[in-house]
Amino acid sequence: MTTFLESNPGLDSRFDGTIHFRNYTTDEMVKIFRRRALKGDYALGAGFAERLATVIAALDGDRTFANGRTVRRLSHRVRACQERRLIAITVAEHPRTNDTRSPPRSAILGSAMLQCST
Repeated sequence: MTTFLESNPGLDSRFDGTIHFRNYTTDEMVKIFRRRALKGDYALGAGFAERLATVIAALDGDRTFANGRTVRRLSHRVRACQERRLIAITVAEHPRTNDTRSPPRSAILGSAMLQCST
């Protein structure tokens, strides 16, 4: 934001002050992800939170890391992986409710912004 304000002389004078928000911790971002998962009726399997924390920690420090927005994007990607997995399940297989609520293990194992496979 500083770069943006400095790019146009006089622009920063149009703002009376600056609000600084602290970044979420990795634990807080995992909690945010869990809340989003619960809201979407997803069941996160054993070890999912730990793998998610590892991915978030690896992303932190990247120039494009956006903290809370990154968690939202990760949750969207996990949901997309789950949707692709469910599409691949044929009607003859009659998926159990648990199968439809649990994202695939591969959804969080990928690096950076999640790679998934069906």
